[in-house]
Amino acid sequence: MDKKIINNPDKTVTGISKDTLDESVEVLVRAFEDDPIINYFLSDHESNYMEGARRIFKYQCLMYIEMDLPIFGILQNSRITGIACLSVSENKKRPDSLIEADKEFEEFMGLLSFGRIKRYMSLKKKHTPDELHHYLAALGVHPDFQEQGFGRLLLDEVQRITENHQESTGIFLETAKMKNVEMYRYFGYNLLATEKLDGIVDLWYMFRPVRKND
Repeated sequence: MDKKIINNPDKTVTGISKDTLDESVEVLVRAFEDDPIINYFLSDHESNYMEGARRIFKYQCLMYIEMDLPIFGILQNSRITGIACLSVSENKKRPDSLIEADKEFEEFMGLLSFGRIKRYMSLKKKHTPDELHHYLAALGVHPDFQEQGFGRLLLDEVQRITENHQESTGIFLETAKMKNVEMYRYFGYNLLATEKLDGIVDLWYMFRPVRKND
């Protein structure tokens, strides 16, 4: 993804590559440091929580880069302020370049944490729409830039990508924070279902129907 100037001339949408991987990971680690689901995944890693969070987001970002899926951020004054990871619900072959990363991630997380992730994925699958759609896997803004409109800029780009896709029916996501439910509702997302992972973490599943450009 090339850099693209948006509403404010000092803010641009920029694609994330391996060159900006580490900076992007740090943005997501800070953005999700109080996220209930990340904290639950890493509840067996309290002594090295920050390293665990970095492992999770580095693995996720690397997967999106290697699979050529939309991963982008907002750049302001040469600093990445927020990140979004978006995918399409169509079969896409995982490249061999991820084999080693898959193995290292599973080994680091361990059986208990990886089991929580698998149960989380099973719940998500239960509520995933059947029709082809986009999935917003992560959207986070660094705490230094929150409540300054960067989240909206990321959502605008997510919606632009979805609306320009010929077959996508909309955007599916889940969140573990009630305050995010209200935010997403404001931007046109409807609540599909709620779950409680392992009886501990509340999850809300939401969907925004696409509005195709004529």
